[in-house]
Amino acid sequence: MESSPKPERLNRWDGWIALFLFALVLVTQFDPHAIHYGDTRWYIPTAFSLIHEGNTDLDEYRDMVTQREAYATRSYNGHLYNWYPIGPTLIALPFVYVFDRLAFYVFGLDLYAQSQKEYLGRIESAVAVNIAALATVVVYLLCRLFLDRGRALIPALLFAYAMNTWPIAGQSLWQHGPSMLVLALALYFLLRAEQDDRWVYAAALPLFFSYTIRPTNALSVGLFSLYVFMRHRKRSPLFIGL
Repeated sequence: MESSPKPERLNRWDGWIALFLFALVLVTQFDPHAIHYGDTRWYIPTAFSLIHEGNTDLDEYRDMVTQREAYATRSYNGHLYNWYPIGPTLIALPFVYVFDRLAFYVFGLDLYAQSQKEYLGRIESAVAVNIAALATVVVYLLCRLFLDRGRALIPALLFAYAMNTWPIAGQSLWQHGPSMLVLALALYFLLRAEQDDRWVYAAALPLFFSYTIRPTNALSVGLFSLYVFMRHRKRSPLFIGL
């Protein structure tokens, strides 16, 4: 008979450990002076555009686009857009919204008005490190399906500090960080489904959303979907339909 994970019931200690991991990654990996360039540069401006303009175009950033030689942008029907997938922007959106509102109501600072200046890089760093911290917490919870608290901490810390989480995902809004977060969530839910197959449906959203972050995640989508078909065949049609 095949064995399946038998998750130990989580309690407040797991909550404290998750909070500790989240805070640890934030404190140790946040770098407000990180250099942002290349593919990531328009994710945060697009998030600001969604919040304040209700669209995804970069028309309000035309001066910046000109200064940076229009790298990673495309023109469509007279509007400018980020060339890269929308997924990282959508992941960043709630963080940018919270930062935007806090800055305005607590410090009287209009981040949108200042978003063409030095704040963009700091906001991107803050969003990236929050995503990395959340991914670390998910990895810990995933490992708790198989391991006790002490042992589950080891792979979670290895994930945070011995992989590309720290030097890449925790510094800038590359596609790595959001991909790691949603794929870790999908894997966690699929493993929970070994005990209660209704969790299969929870895995569908982060899994299929991963394609909007990085098209090469289609490989993960295909493999995970095959796993669902083989292990939870009765629920696979609705899983794919979601």
